[in-house]
Amino acid sequence: MVYIREGTLNEQLLDVINAETDISVLVLGAAESNEGPGQTVSYVMKNINKLRVPITIVPGNFTNNQIDSLA
Repeated sequence: MVYIREGTLNEQLLDVINAETDISVLVLGAAESNEGPGQTVSYVMKNINKLRVPITIVPGNFTNNQIDSLA
């Protein structure tokens, strides 16, 4: 499913997750740098109480095979 929305990424991300009941988990990839997890991960963590689904954060240095093995 592809969602196209207008507005800032962070605000629309929260809105679409809360509006679409078929979404059951949010999976985000953290940044690879040592300067923090990244803008979206930071925003979601600050607003975690506004979400109705659990969140999984994948380390930014994971390979595709490592990510596939999580499922």
